[in-house]
Amino acid sequence: MPKPKRKAPKPPAAWSEPVAHLLTLGCPGGEDGPWSTAPFDDYAAIGITADHTQELRRLMFDTDLHERDLGPRGYGPVHAARALAVLAPPGALADFIELTRKADRLDLDGWLEDTTNLFARIGEPAIEPLARVARDSREPFGARLFFIDALEQLAADHPPERARIVAILADLLRYAALTDPRINSCVVDALQCLHAAEALPAIRDAYAAGGIDEQFAGTLEYVEHRISLTPEQAAEEDRAARAKVEAELEARFPGLTPEQARQALMLEAMEGLPDDR
Repeated sequence: MPKPKRKAPKPPAAWSEPVAHLLTLGCPGGEDGPWSTAPFDDYAAIGITADHTQELRRLMFDTDLHERDLGPRGYGPVHAARALAVLAPPGALADFIELTRKADRLDLDGWLEDTTNLFARIGEPAIEPLARVARDSREPFGARLFFIDALEQLAADHPPERARIVAILADLLRYAALTDPRINSCVVDALQCLHAAEALPAIRDAYAAGGIDEQFAGTLEYVEHRISLTPEQAAEEDRAARAKVEAELEARFPGLTPEQARQALMLEAMEGLPDDR
């Protein structure tokens, strides 16, 4: 019996200039840190305009390229998505919502983290579409978490919209008893990060309804404390907590860097797990 023929590999797509240039930019911000925290490139400076919208959409959804090519070309779809967020053409919000769903389905963590930047770049027009999908229990669980994160980042990046977004997030907790506690906990975490003390009544009701996963969000007392801090106070508290942990690690593992000490601690924990083989 003849062997079935192997399907020929899909030829690389041809891209016109200047879209093709996006395939040469590489990892945003360089390879040293998470690229989702890197600022957007100046895409207008390389000639990207609204005339390239359809080609940018095609490149953005080429997540196979992102997964297959580990070199600079693999970040072409990332730059295409960011360029679209800068241009904000009609339909971009629906595209970014669909991109979030796809990234969640394929477990593309870096993409998921960067989708929050895409929505935040568009600004106020993204609020209601995000609120709609964040409320929808039919949406994929992971995607809903990032829709909530995107609302949080929008509020942080666009202070005039903060009160409106805090009200949306607090309203999500009205149905805490009927919603996955992990979703509710993500909402509480967003409100805490926004220092939205005005949302405390809704948060307390959600805890009272048993709708919060305390392993994720912490106890109500912890949330009440953190949400009442100013951003500067919270940052100082975080610095002190990190310094305490690093001092304990240094005492436990002298001579190791903090990162090496954390890895040693992780190895110890793994060795202590029961062997169920």
